[in-house]
Amino acid sequence: MLHDSPNELLLCSNCSQKLALMPLDFPKINILDRLDQCSIDQIYIAYQFDDVIQSVIHSIKYSKMPQLGVTAGKYTARNLRLNLEQIQERIFLPVPLHPARQKERGYNQSQFIAKGIVQAAGGILLRHGLFRGRNTVSQTNLNRDERQRNVESAFHVKNAGDISGKTILLVDDLITTGATINECAKVLKEFGAQRVIGIAVASPVIFQPNASTA
Repeated sequence: MLHDSPNELLLCSNCSQKLALMPLDFPKINILDRLDQCSIDQIYIAYQFDDVIQSVIHSIKYSKMPQLGVTAGKYTARNLRLNLEQIQERIFLPVPLHPARQKERGYNQSQFIAKGIVQAAGGILLRHGLFRGRNTVSQTNLNRDERQRNVESAFHVKNAGDISGKTILLVDDLITTGATINECAKVLKEFGAQRVIGIAVASPVIFQPNASTA
């Protein structure tokens, strides 16, 4: 699946060709329009969650391969280039893990994905703009309503001055129902964020409770 180049870890050409691009209207119809009290202004998703993307995401999260997260971020930025170029102020903020889960994993995969996006598209990486104050259960087997309740009041802003009056691009590996990223957006707007845009590597085109954790 992977091979090294002089400068970065890359997907092999066979896997790259298998990546299925996300239809442009999918995030609005299937995520934004189905959120109760939608706080997020826009969502951009690069790829459909399929076997190739699943392997990549699982390797990043569970096989101690954070640099693959940087690669996934670069692929995401290249695919979403036209969308990102329309945003003058690009402040990328990774969706945080709870400290206990991050300690167990060793890193936050979304931070490495955001790092790759910044390297490819330019902008500012706000590593610690949010923190997760409650260690929520995994979203994996929860339905849409349960996911929303699970993340309610779980996120907090660290420094309002980093947020107020700005456009914030929230980065996650996967977005399924949008519950997690919408809850983050809600908190950011309470602290003065002007716009909040979600960015993700992938989303399942058909929602299955065990397809994602977001």
